[in-house]
Amino acid sequence: MVNHNKVSRLKQRPQYKEICVKTLLFGVLWWSLVESTLSSWLIGIIVVPFATWLSITLYRNNDKTAENTANFSFVGLLTFLPFFAWQSLRGGCQTALLALSSRVAPADFIEFETCLSGRREKILFMHIISLMPGSVSANINGQIIRIHILDINEYSEDSLRDCEHRLSKIFVKYDTPCTTGAEK
Repeated sequence: MVNHNKVSRLKQRPQYKEICVKTLLFGVLWWSLVESTLSSWLIGIIVVPFATWLSITLYRNNDKTAENTANFSFVGLLTFLPFFAWQSLRGGCQTALLALSSRVAPADFIEFETCLSGRREKILFMHIISLMPGSVSANINGQIIRIHILDINEYSEDSLRDCEHRLSKIFVKYDTPCTTGAEK
């Protein structure tokens, strides 16, 4: 007789190969960030295993998240990258201009209802929002993302919907149009 609780716990444990690959990737990333300085490994010996553990803990692919995980589209990613680079550049310029300007922009929080259903997709969307012009994602609760807008007069829900739509093309299961927000 098979103990199903024990089997499901074993599925949730990271495999040896996953640990090795992630440790190697984070090690190479650390090595490149510190420009191959050997003395930096005094800190790297702590940072690399911690990053590996955090990555495995946060992105464990258990049965519940496997249902919400979409197939990845390389073509969708290639079409998203130019948009992402442009929005990141615009976001950096706008933030710099606001910092150097003497005018005080009216900042505020907004709540945005997303169409994305997968946890990973929503978290990625939150990070991308933070690089868009004048916005920083602050919190997520279900489908609602709370966003801090630096200048509420320049806020446009259409730009967030456009970003969400472009991001959704990276994940194959999101072929259906969004029916949240103003479209309801």
